[in-house]
Amino acid sequence: MFLATTRILSYPGRYGLELSWDPSPDWARIPVDACVDLRLLARQSGVPLEVLALSNPELNFSVTPPASYQYTLKVPQEYEQAVKDTLESSAVPLMEFNIHVVKPGDTLSEMAQKYHVTVDMILQFNPRLAPRTLRIGSKIMIPMGPRRSDG
Repeated sequence: MFLATTRILSYPGRYGLELSWDPSPDWARIPVDACVDLRLLARQSGVPLEVLALSNPELNFSVTPPASYQYTLKVPQEYEQAVKDTLESSAVPLMEFNIHVVKPGDTLSEMAQKYHVTVDMILQFNPRLAPRTLRIGSKIMIPMGPRRSDG
């Protein structure tokens, strides 16, 4: 069956099949020098969130990695200028944060799981944080991850 399928798809016209392919978009690659929440970028730039998410499927969260990763955001070329203008505008905040007050027993991995971000992202925004010696009552800035409806 596999060989028959490959033969038919190799010559679709002979078998009465009409295949149509949308042309591939031209891509722009934009270096990102800070964490960017794709939801906020979409809202500010006018680029549909679905386009940003589908263009960057390697992102497990809707947030780009910390600057140290030297991430390059991919967008269809038609949206390149809108995204660049939004990223270059210093008046537009592209990350939202939670302030977490450390309680007894808290760990960075549990916080990361709770807020749907990575430990690396928490450390990026809290450079003086010592993961093994969290102080009860101290405040930690945690980038907001995707909102989940599963609680």
